[in-house]
Amino acid sequence: GGICHPDEDRTFTIRELKRLSSLPDDFRLTGTFNKRAERIGRMNPAKMVEAVARSLYEKVLARC
Repeated sequence: GGICHPDEDRTFTIRELKRLSSLPDDFRLTGTFNKRAERIGRMNPAKMVEAVARSLYEKVLARC
């Protein structure tokens, strides 16, 4: 799958996946490793959404 570590011969841990997705360390997920990893992969990272929203505001909405 797409969750293999780029430099080491292993998959990412759930904690690493949460950090890559800008989730807090104490964010709780239930289920198997695969189900938790899939849910994280389907999320929109909060920091990315924040950056997109800020850019849209500055480049589009603030000019109106």
